[in-house]
Amino acid sequence: LADLIDRRRLLLGLQVCAGALAAILAFVVATGAITPALLLLFTFLLGCTAALGAPAWQAMTPDLVPKPLLAQAVALNGVGINIARAIGPALGGLVITALGIVWPFVFNALSFLAVITALWLWRREAKPASALPAERFLGAMRAGLRYARSSPHLRATLIRSAGFFLFGSGLWALLPLIARGPMAGGPGLYGALLACVGIGAVAGALLLPPLKARVGADRMVALGTAALAVAMAALAWFPVPPVAMPACLIAGAAWISVLSSLNVSAQMALPAWVRSR
Repeated sequence: LADLIDRRRLLLGLQVCAGALAAILAFVVATGAITPALLLLFTFLLGCTAALGAPAWQAMTPDLVPKPLLAQAVALNGVGINIARAIGPALGGLVITALGIVWPFVFNALSFLAVITALWLWRREAKPASALPAERFLGAMRAGLRYARSSPHLRATLIRSAGFFLFGSGLWALLPLIARGPMAGGPGLYGALLACVGIGAVAGALLLPPLKARVGADRMVALGTAALAVAMAALAWFPVPPVAMPACLIAGAAWISVLSSLNVSAQMALPAWVRSR
């Protein structure tokens, strides 16, 4: 979709839908009608809008910054996400304590207005009209697969991504279980571990440009993969807070270094017409 139609319009529509869903969720919470099933439903629908918009957001990055700054821009995006991960749990707890449970949902709904405004005000350079016929949906999918199969640079990036994220994603899936089970903690401990991951990612993003310039992208990915493996092994074998928190700091730095390197590699290998796919 993000390759076939105007990405800005697609994102505007998705953000309006997500903002409306968030506002309805806040209303349901305010009226006391929220249930676990409704919360899961709204989370699922908001997740769908995020998943539909993610390729367009990623593909727009090269339109916003020149190529020499692409690596820093990708890392900066990761910093924003991880700053939220680092301070979000604590800030949410403060808001709930001071104002009540409904207000984090209200603030979440209002936050979409800022994104919608930014997209509305953004004016990208007009591109020359193509003389080729417009692609069709299924045909565009097949073209994307053919491009991935025939591009050595993209194929190498995809193989490395599969090798890293398939196993590295276990960190996100199992961290709450480790906090609750072996460490016998609650939401506070889990929030602290997430904050450590976020802080590590922010620190890693700041160190990324000089380190990458020294060792290169290939070694950067290898070092990040090895560091994440060590951090996950520490969490598995020594599930106590004095070990888990430094391990989460290392995991955050490792995750952002590999994510940024692979993301930039894919961005550099892809022309605009197929980038979202």
